[in-house]
Amino acid sequence: MYAFSRVFRGIVLFAAVLVVFAPMFHAAFLQTPQPAAVAPIIVIDGGVLIDGNGGPPVRDVQIVIQGNRIAAIGRKGQNSYPNAQFINADAKFILPGLWDALDNFVWNQGELLLNNGVTSFIGIGDMGEVGVAYTEGVKRGKIRGPRPFDWPVHFVGVGAALPGGGNRTGLESPFQSPHALTGAQDAREWVKRLLDLGAAGISFQNGAVSQEIFKAAVETANAAGKPVGIRAGGARGAIGVRDAVAMGAGFLPRSMGVAAAVTSGAEGANELQQWAEMDEEKAKDLIRILVQSKTALVPAFIQKAPGLPTGWSRFELQARRMFSDPALMAYYPQTRAQALMANYVDPPNARPNAIAAATKGYQGALRFHRMLVEAGGRVLVGTDGGNFALPGLGVQHEIQVFSEDMKLPAMQIIQAATKWPAETMRVDKELGTIEVSKLADLLIVDEDPLVDIANLQKIAFVIADGKVQPRGFQSWYWSPFGGEGPITIPVVDDLDWAMMLRGQRGGRGAGGRGGVGRPQPTIEAIDTGRRDYSDPDFSKTVVKEGGPTLQLKVTGIGYFQRSVVYIGDTPVPTRFVNANELQAQVDESLLRTPGRYAIVVRNAGIADPQKLGDGSSNRGWLIVSYR
Repeated sequence: MYAFSRVFRGIVLFAAVLVVFAPMFHAAFLQTPQPAAVAPIIVIDGGVLIDGNGGPPVRDVQIVIQGNRIAAIGRKGQNSYPNAQFINADAKFILPGLWDALDNFVWNQGELLLNNGVTSFIGIGDMGEVGVAYTEGVKRGKIRGPRPFDWPVHFVGVGAALPGGGNRTGLESPFQSPHALTGAQDAREWVKRLLDLGAAGISFQNGAVSQEIFKAAVETANAAGKPVGIRAGGARGAIGVRDAVAMGAGFLPRSMGVAAAVTSGAEGANELQQWAEMDEEKAKDLIRILVQSKTALVPAFIQKAPGLPTGWSRFELQARRMFSDPALMAYYPQTRAQALMANYVDPPNARPNAIAAATKGYQGALRFHRMLVEAGGRVLVGTDGGNFALPGLGVQHEIQVFSEDMKLPAMQIIQAATKWPAETMRVDKELGTIEVSKLADLLIVDEDPLVDIANLQKIAFVIADGKVQPRGFQSWYWSPFGGEGPITIPVVDDLDWAMMLRGQRGGRGAGGRGGVGRPQPTIEAIDTGRRDYSDPDFSKTVVKEGGPTLQLKVTGIGYFQRSVVYIGDTPVPTRFVNANELQAQVDESLLRTPGRYAIVVRNAGIADPQKLGDGSSNRGWLIVSYR
């Protein structure tokens, strides 16, 4: 009986201990490391692998993708993965995803590129602050689009012409292209600023920049493992191709300056006329220099010689079919489609009075670039797309020009659209070929592109960053950062108009006459007051999602006591500081979702009798990026 009592008391004591310490045991259990979620697996079984390295194709392969990387490459049927997504690639051909090595990218090109097998693009540095946020969204898998290799802004030298805008009023963001560099130290600082914001490279609009500036930019970028591109030549005394190559240029967009460097004709002739007078010895010497330096050319033949490629009529027909798709045109700008299609109407090079000379120049350009590849140099498939050539489809057309007109072998064309751009951007350890541990960007086509390169258009599957992409166009496709383009995306719209209005008011922002009317407001700048990024100028416009309520400073003219700041269609508490400044309280609830949000000032009251506007300002843009 005594023994039983001792046992019973022990059980009661143990139970009490459990009651006291149960929360601790429960917490310890919850903190026990759990098995990590297994990344989704895709198995591509069967098919012929053309891995991009230039070797012979391999038949009957099995490629295993786990997450966004290639986990294994073996023989068909080698391994079984019961829960994997299975792709039967029998009788199909598997290649690396294609690149557009020169693209004026805007968000609405995303599906156009992916649908044509393009999984990466090299930009021109023209999206400004939006480009940084967009790139971050793609990297995080929040935005469906090709992999961007871009930078916020491209450069020129002080005093250079600023085509397409630049800092015309002095009020533009310093990230609005092109940005003028004042000297070598300025170049070093600005290159570091761009690299800190995630730039994949650096580029110059033209050769109108001092050698000191260009050399400083190249040295700073190359030290960080990033390439520099330049459209060499241009104005008298500008940096030419040989100068650019000697100082370390990694690539020459549109092969700019090459024709001038090899011509035997008169200076000042247009590019095709220069190519028509190519000096053979100058050409051979430049090819030797380009091969030694490993400087890549991006000729963009579709842009260079409209109307002359063998497949021009075929290209036009495909373009018209593409822009007749109602799902695409549900979001693609009608005016942009019309502008691109206008390039097929009466191209000047194909007119009777010009076609003979233009054709001779076109053939000279083709021959030079073919000679460069034959000598071991690098020529990349790029389109200058979005501005002239078609996004996405233009890559397929440029590839066919490489085959039909430049007469390159199919394997080298594939490398020009896959491996060589990755090498140029110095990311060939991650992309450009199909190898174990590399990022999973792949293209699967129904017929052999080595027999006919146009078979690259017969697409069965596109895999970008390890995900099988939907085919066709989705009418709901969008980007939270938008941008109407076609290229530069400013942080304040219509600054020319704002400056004109400032001139009419003598630089003052006083109200309407007699206190009855209302002034016409403008926005000249915004400042978040926050410094979510190390770059102070960038932080004026961009904040990170989930931040606290901010006090947005809005400056311009035409403000008065009844001015109200709107974020989109939402009025926010506004404090009148003076006729040139407002303080707007942007609640944290409006900062929870990444996107590009319009800022507008509206003046309440009776319309201004001067009829300078409707009482609403131009738009500024607040960008909420990813945390």
